[in-house]
Amino acid sequence: QDNCPTIANQDQTDTDHDGIGDACDPHTTTKTPR
Repeated sequence: QDNCPTIANQDQTDTDHDGIGDACDPHTTTKTPR
């Protein structure tokens, strides 16, 4: 399943593993506190 259907992101990268592709995720540049 495409994790970012509105923006082309061939590799489907999801750095923070939240199910939203990095191309669509505004929070990929900040680390999520654990």
